[in-house]
Amino acid sequence: MSVLTRDEAQTRAQILDVERYTIALDLTTGEETFDSATAIRFTARVAGDTFVEVKPATLRSISLDGQPLDPALLDGNR
Repeated sequence: MSVLTRDEAQTRAQILDVERYTIALDLTTGEETFDSATAIRFTARVAGDTFVEVKPATLRSISLDGQPLDPALLDGNR
């Protein structure tokens, strides 16, 4: 799947209020890869579909509102 398009960004801006991103990196895991954990705090203004764009070597876990989701839901980089 391609990167976020301008139209998708405009739609996302109408749906979401992003409050903050919190990113923790562990750069001690190897020469070519690293571990990371990212939390995105947002509020949905209206119902709608959106996605997080991520391209991990391995997606170990994902959750929404504290509820775990299946990492196999990652489709391309979305």
